[in-house]
Amino acid sequence: MDSGAAGADQALEGERRSPGPKAEEPHSPPGETDLSPDPYRKVPSGKGERERPEPEPPAAFKAPSAEATPATRPLRSPTRLAVSFVREGRFVLAGRALLRLEASLSKVRALREVVGHPLPRGTPRDLAAVGREAREAGGDLLLVVSLPDDPAGPPGQAWLVHCQHEAKEPVLLAHFDPPPAEDAEGPTDAALTSDEPDSVANLVARIALAHRQLRTSK
Repeated sequence: MDSGAAGADQALEGERRSPGPKAEEPHSPPGETDLSPDPYRKVPSGKGERERPEPEPPAAFKAPSAEATPATRPLRSPTRLAVSFVREGRFVLAGRALLRLEASLSKVRALREVVGHPLPRGTPRDLAAVGREAREAGGDLLLVVSLPDDPAGPPGQAWLVHCQHEAKEPVLLAHFDPPPAEDAEGPTDAALTSDEPDSVANLVARIALAHRQLRTSK
């Protein structure tokens, strides 16, 4: 046998004796058994579950004192009116009360739109604080309305805040007392009326009228 044949036989014998590659054993990445096949769903009691933090409770409203004097400030129109509601001293969601106000003010040319202000949460807010938040959300005016405990009752007081100018602190523009009983003669608001339909005085008078007509429902 020549040397070439002997070398081939030795190489073949070495391949027979050397162990072949081991088959890969199935394995799972760490934590895979704790995850759902759908990455957007949670597995109950699994390590991949993340608890959502509880939202903060609605903020308390710090109403201004009865001695607060409304200020006078120019207002560009048409304006965007944000509305926030309070019940039992805390801010609440708007609900149907906002729809009623929006319907009452739909024909006011000085108003561009009437929207609900997002529910304030956390620390107590006064008119200036809520006014700043309303301005950041694109509001020019903010109306804060106190709702009664009885859903069928009339609204309580309301405060109209001027928050249009970014360089100035929001100020109280008008304060509306609780509306009279339905069978009583309402105020005329003669001091607030104006012949100019887009004037601030006329706008305040229309908002005051909408506040008196506001009734919530169950």
